[in-house]
Amino acid sequence: VCSSDLHLSAMGLTDLSGKKYDYVIMTQLLHELSENERIKIMEDVKKITKKIIIADYLAPQPGTRAGKFVGLIEFIEGKEINKNFKNWILTGGIDKFIINNKLKVEEEKIYRNKTGKIVKTSVL
Repeated sequence: VCSSDLHLSAMGLTDLSGKKYDYVIMTQLLHELSENERIKIMEDVKKITKKIIIADYLAPQPGTRAGKFVGLIEFIEGKEINKNFKNWILTGGIDKFIINNKLKVEEEKIYRNKTGKIVKTSVL
C-alpha cells in the first residue's frame, strides 16, 4: 500500500482517512468482492491516493485451458466468491471497472496466459 509496507485488509481503508499514500496496490482482489464492496473500496481508495495499481481478471475469460482453469479455481473458492467472480466477468472485468471508476490508464500489461492484466492508473 505504501513505501512503509503498510498492509491492510480492503475493508479497513476507512481507518486511514486523513493520510495520503503514493500508491495503492490491489492484486486479484476486486473480482472476489461484491459490486457494492468494490464501489465502497474505490471511494475509500480515492481519498488516500491518486495512483492505483490494479491486477485482476479480464472479461470475457479466454476459452483456453488457462481461462477454464481460472473458472475452476473460482468455483472451488466457494459459492460467494464464485458468485462475485461471475458478476465481475458479466460487468466487464478490469477494463469496465477502470472506466466506471474514472481512472486513467498510464501503463498496462496483459498476463502471458491472457486471463488478466496489471494496470497502473491515476484518478481523474
